Amino acid sequence: MCKGDGTDPKSIVNTAKRKSKEDGVKYDRVYCVFDRDNDLSAYLEAIELCRSKKFVPIVSNPCFELWPFLHFQMRESGFGTPQQMIKALKKFPGFSYYDKDGVHVFELTQHLLETGCKHAALLASQQHDDPKMDPFTNIYVLVERFYFLKREQNYFLERKKPK
Repeated sequence: MCKGDGTDPKSIVNTAKRKSKEDGVKYDRVYCVFDRDNDLSAYLEAIELCRSKKFVPIVSNPCFELWPFLHFQMRESGFGTPQQMIKALKKFPGFSYYDKDGVHVFELTQHLLETGCKHAALLASQQHDDPKMDPFTNIYVLVERFYFLKREQNYFLERKKPK
């Protein structure tokens, strides 16, 4: 994992491109995580750039805050703006004082991770996996990949234990 050189979607993809070249390693998968926020055209360009580089775009529309929202409630209709999304998120326990830097999202949602993944997968399916749709997120894809890798690692560690 690495942090992008900037926070806009294209700089995140360009950072991934540069880092994967610098590392000189052939990765199985490279994920780029970003959201639309206020610039739909930059968001869509970054998705296309990701796909052209064979990277996996992990995206949220209108913003990242959709992901924790889906841990508490399914939502099929659009939010319109990131500000409206954040206002809706603030109604849930622990999020009333939410700002992008101050709240520990994982700690507040980890007990609902399965629900969040289920809601996000259902939403993506209803939106025909189209990241232009509002709301849309496929963060669950990355979360499920982490769980798969953890299970795989545990399997190999268990097999290596002396009998």
